[in-house]
Amino acid sequence: MTTITMEEYELMKESKYRMYVAAVDKALKNFEYTSEWADLISALGKLNKVLSTYLKYPVIPRRIKISKRLAQCMHPALPSGVHLKALETYDIIFRTMGTSRLAQELFIYSSEPNCLQKVFLLQFSKEFTLNKED
Repeated sequence: MTTITMEEYELMKESKYRMYVAAVDKALKNFEYTSEWADLISALGKLNKVLSTYLKYPVIPRRIKISKRLAQCMHPALPSGVHLKALETYDIIFRTMGTSRLAQELFIYSSEPNCLQKVFLLQFSKEFTLNKED
């Protein structure tokens, strides 16, 4: 199953977007080598840096993998520092996507978290859908 949209397919023709995809892949690879919660914070920081570098692209590559990693980072057994870093990542993603894309893809990012994290996600989505204009 592929998660590439037509818009993403068109963006893949741009070399800078392909560099973005490669950078996201590299950042996601860091999650595979985590052995403690501090490693997760580091991996999230690297992912945040990549996402912040390519803010001009509203289409987030590897969004399914990113959403799964973010859901793992929101596990209740992990310390709040990991949760806060993951929420920073959600914030970057939502701001990059814009309200129309967020309305289409919010389900991707909200499928795993427990009730407490859903409250934070709802606050983020409310901020972006009610207070922002596209």
